[in-house]
Formats: sequence, structure tokens, C-alpha cells
Amino acid sequence: MNRIFALFLSFVFCFFISCAIFTSSGLVEVGSIYGFVNDEEYEPVEGVEVSVAGEGGMITYTNSAGYYILQDLPPGDLNLIFSRSGFESKTILCKVEAGKKLELDQILKRIGIKTGSIRGIIADYITNEPLVAEVTIIELNRTATSDKNGFFEFDNVPAGFIY
Repeated sequence: MNRIFALFLSFVFCFFISCAIFTSSGLVEVGSIYGFVNDEEYEPVEGVEVSVAGEGGMITYTNSAGYYILQDLPPGDLNLIFSRSGFESKTILCKVEAGKKLELDQILKRIGIKTGSIRGIIADYITNEPLVAEVTIIELNRTATSDKNGFFEFDNVPAGFIY
């Protein structure tokens, strides 16, 4: 009976020691997330920053095929942020499971270019009478002709520039 009890205590001791070594050595099982990022036409988007939100979050970037992988992620819920200039950013809540690989493909929407109009009236400097004239936006290679009242207009001009 004493031998069985001693054997049992030895087993329990070894179990606790191995648990302590396992957790202190950082051998906790981790997971990973991988996938492809494409635009709305299903073309790969290179250079997308894929990051884990929060302090000490990991960061990776998509390659020319739009592929990314984040490895050694602790199990649990986390927010992944997909961002790149010219595209709408996206945040996805996902669950990482120990020892598992989660495939997470994403479509990013391009940010549309905002446009505006340029309009005005051409008039003689001295008489203030309206003039018929051609007006050119050199940067856009676009020309408009004013009407008999001197009015001209350019529509769909990309915003944010000085012309």
C-alpha cells in the first residue's frame, strides 16, 4: 500500500513539474491566420497592412499575389485590421484556435476619387462685357468654350488639386 501511495505521489509530482516546465518555457499552443486580399474586381492587392489590434499587435503585409500570414497567435478573439492607401480599411473580429490555421480572405473597396466642378464667367476687363473664349485646364488636357454670356464649366474635375 505504501508503494502504491509513493508511486501515486511520484506521478502527481512529475505531472506538476512537467506542467510548470511546459507553461514557463512558452510552449503554449498557438494558431495562425492566412489568406488573400483582393479588390472588387478580384485582383490581388499588394502592400496591404494586416495587423492585430492592440498593444504588441503583430503586423504583416500582403505580397504581389495578395497573400498574407500571421503566425504564432495566442488563442482567443482578436481584431484584424486590413489597411492600405487608396482603399477603405476593414476590421474583422476572428477567433484563433490553438493548433489551427484560419483562412480569412478579404475584399477591399477602392476609395472613389471625389470630383467637383469648375465654372466661371469670362468678361472684358475694361467694359465688363461677356466674352466667348476657350479655357483650358492644362493638367487635365481639357478645354471648354464660354457661351455668349461668358459662362464656362468643367464637370467631373478631380478634387484636391489647384488648377
